[in-house]
Amino acid sequence: MKHTLSMPVSARLLLPVFLLVCCVLQAAAADKTVFIRDLEKGKARTLVTYGTSLTETGGWVDMIRAKLAEKYGDNARVINGAKSAMWSGWGVDNLDERVLSHDPDLVILEFAVNDAFLEYNTDVAKS
Repeated sequence: MKHTLSMPVSARLLLPVFLLVCCVLQAAAADKTVFIRDLEKGKARTLVTYGTSLTETGGWVDMIRAKLAEKYGDNARVINGAKSAMWSGWGVDNLDERVLSHDPDLVILEFAVNDAFLEYNTDVAKS
């Protein structure tokens, strides 16, 4: 008998968010980044988040924004350049306008989930 592992759709959609949170927590536990060290020195820094609905409306960007504002005030600028229902091809096409134009010191990228949507016709190599 062949055994397969299946997950409800909601769990599959939340898995990337869970992994992202794990990465952020791991980074927080590691040595401070240049971004954080600069904020601690009173330098203004910009963080841009970029991705899909998980980033635009997922709530985690607001949590990061609030925590950075609490600790570093106006010196920590957080810009959410994400857009729901997009995929990595859109991400490449809009990188200049939605990310690079803000001259970011740090970028958090979240793409891939929507690349699996067949109508976007994104092959695995491009994803």
